[in-house]
Amino acid sequence: MLARQEHSPEAARSIDRVLSAAARMDRFIGDMTDFTQTRLTGTLPLERAKLDLGDLLEQVVLEAQARGKRELRMLRVGDLTGEWDGGRLLRMIVNLVNNAFAYGDPSTPVDLRVEGEDGCVVPRVHNEGEPIPAELRTRLFEPFRRGTKGAGSGLGLYIVQQIARTHCGRVEVESAAGRGTTFCVRLPRRATA
Repeated sequence: MLARQEHSPEAARSIDRVLSAAARMDRFIGDMTDFTQTRLTGTLPLERAKLDLGDLLEQVVLEAQARGKRELRMLRVGDLTGEWDGGRLLRMIVNLVNNAFAYGDPSTPVDLRVEGEDGCVVPRVHNEGEPIPAELRTRLFEPFRRGTKGAGSGLGLYIVQQIARTHCGRVEVESAAGRGTTFCVRLPRRATA
């Protein structure tokens, strides 16, 4: 409520810090809950519903715009409908976008592209910047592993991978000098398991 009112620049910065801290805590609690769930049961419970992934991911873009720190651009291509757990997919994409913001070149935008393909929908999160070192790529999706900056809990990419697997999908990463880093998630429209 305070954020919607007009304030001095100093008060606005304080409110922004409180909102950012609350969002980080919410992500951390969600990641820890998901981590515990996957360790205890080997999977995450899903509440599937038919949805348009592009419509869902517009929320991520709107939240990023509201924070105003970095530009997040989105491109939608083709049929983006399927049966998924919308809350889980939001967490997955938010983790990937936050990762791109944390490790990408801060002077460039982050791109979120979601494309419908035969039998699946493929969201991609791309950032410019230094490539992920080869020695880190082999353990990116292990829990409590952090990138070179040591930001976050080290659970974000682990959770991304678990959400993709629970939806019978997979996560791929490409990272090279001069081409940036792209995380790609292949999500079947309807899980067979």
